[in-house]
Amino acid sequence: MKSFKKIMYVVDPTSNHQKALGRVADGAKHLGAALHLYATVPLPKLSNDNAENLKQAETDRLRLWLDVIARPARDAGVPVTTEAEIAEEWSEAIAPAARRWGAEMIVKAMNPQSALRRRIAKTSDWTLLRSADCPILFIKEDSPSTPKTLIAAVDLHDKSEQHQQFMKDVIRHARGICEVSGAELHVVNAYPSRLHAVDAVDLAFFADIPRAKAHAAEGSPEDLLVEVARNLDGPVIVIGSLGKRSLAGSLLGDTAERILDKATHDVLVIVSPREDLAKAA
Repeated sequence: MKSFKKIMYVVDPTSNHQKALGRVADGAKHLGAALHLYATVPLPKLSNDNAENLKQAETDRLRLWLDVIARPARDAGVPVTTEAEIAEEWSEAIAPAARRWGAEMIVKAMNPQSALRRRIAKTSDWTLLRSADCPILFIKEDSPSTPKTLIAAVDLHDKSEQHQQFMKDVIRHARGICEVSGAELHVVNAYPSRLHAVDAVDLAFFADIPRAKAHAAEGSPEDLLVEVARNLDGPVIVIGSLGKRSLAGSLLGDTAERILDKATHDVLVIVSPREDLAKAA
């Protein structure tokens, strides 16, 4: 069973309302996990004489503000730490901060973006997908209630050992969350044509779930996920991101980003090791 013990929540410094933070804090308490509130902002371009003083003042302001945001969770008994950082490229600072703290999961509110903007600009979500080396929960719904269903997306057509193991990791993460939260697990597998068809019975066997909770159909992963989610009660979608994940590269087929764009529910992305980190190891 996978249980997250160190959860980092990325605070939006432009808003006093932090989407689903109460739900995340409740989840941390249930898991016996530590919660780390992280905020980063860019430093305005000023003369060198003023830059250091402004940086210190802004960091102090952020720290005080984070302590206010952390108070409800601390009052509820959740161990909460905070971190404020001034970074020239704030979106690129999130993953290193998670790595420094030893985060086992990053939680970030999903910024609404058009598919076109994601293709032509490096959004903060795009950057985080390519730079993080732990699971990322993208929050889309501001509901305070705990999700009752998880939908894990897999692809059983690729029979390579690496891919099959990664699909098992996706199922393992999803099942672990279900075991600690009481949620119900469904698994989907979309395939591009009948030539690459996956039988729902085989999918159920692979995921070790009842046949009724295995959904296999022709079409795109994002369309099948949206269709299945429509008939369930506020599910969290669990997907894997496997492929070249250097900052200069792209996700395999951009499937993860298409799902993020189309899904209206929270999405948990299980990431494979980044190429540059793997080479450095």
